Amino acid sequence: NTEKLNRIRGIASREFRLDDGRVVRAPVLSLEAGVITEAAMEHAAREGLVFATDPTSAWACTIGGNIAENAGGKDCVLWGTCIDNIVSFRIAMPSGGTWTVRRANHQLRKILPEDLVRFEVADERGALVRTVELRGSEIRKKGLWKDITNKALGGLPGVQKEGTDGLIGSAEFILYRAYPCSRTLCLEFFGPSFDEASEVIQEIARAMPNRGEEALSALEHFDDEYVRAIGYRTKAPRPETPKAVIVVDVVGHAPEQVERGVAAIRAILAGHGSTHLAVARDAAEARRFWADRKKLGAIARRTNA
Repeated sequence: NTEKLNRIRGIASREFRLDDGRVVRAPVLSLEAGVITEAAMEHAAREGLVFATDPTSAWACTIGGNIAENAGGKDCVLWGTCIDNIVSFRIAMPSGGTWTVRRANHQLRKILPEDLVRFEVADERGALVRTVELRGSEIRKKGLWKDITNKALGGLPGVQKEGTDGLIGSAEFILYRAYPCSRTLCLEFFGPSFDEASEVIQEIARAMPNRGEEALSALEHFDDEYVRAIGYRTKAPRPETPKAVIVVDVVGHAPEQVERGVAAIRAILAGHGSTHLAVARDAAEARRFWADRKKLGAIARRTNA
């Protein structure tokens, strides 16, 4: 039980050497494994920063659990899952020793398939136990992202092992500067199948590779089972409930960049007649769009689906 390991130690600026030779500074959040994820997110947000690991259960899950599951969430489309954002963590091993696992070459962004990712594992005396090198393509499958089938991850302790190889005690995570401008969109898909929703997701991913000025910071999908379970209120002027729903955040450094992103999604939807697009008018309506996602964690109380 790690409930009492609940201290957020703070945010500090650190130097990182990138693969292109540049040395840059970035904010790092240090905290204990029992901290609730939502508390970490709120702590970062007060400084205008983003704690990017944002699973649906953020109101209840913990930092140690996020590492053990390699948790993702709506923001992983831009910043990756937990493994992308770890700087280091401490893990108590069955032998009784404590290891520190540290990312040796953090690039301050999501891991790409062609990246070589290096972790160093040291014991309590600081002696190197092992170095683990992974290609981005070993961490997630290209085009499919998180690969939950590769549990070993080259012998990397703790991450994605579901708590089977040690007890995580504390961790450090990279934080990102929040984009100043954003728009939230809700896409509703009607019709007999999920085909159109699948096609639209792929087209949006191709249209917004997240390496330009406008970016897709969040994308969350739920199907008709969840739509019915949460009593979803349809936004389109149609009597039936949608077959699928996607909530999207488009972000940028300026309003015109965000509008370009929204326009790109509108252009994609022009070829899909069974889809309705609703654009949040303000921050309050954006929160209501995302509130439907937050209800998903409560479904287990009512159904085994």
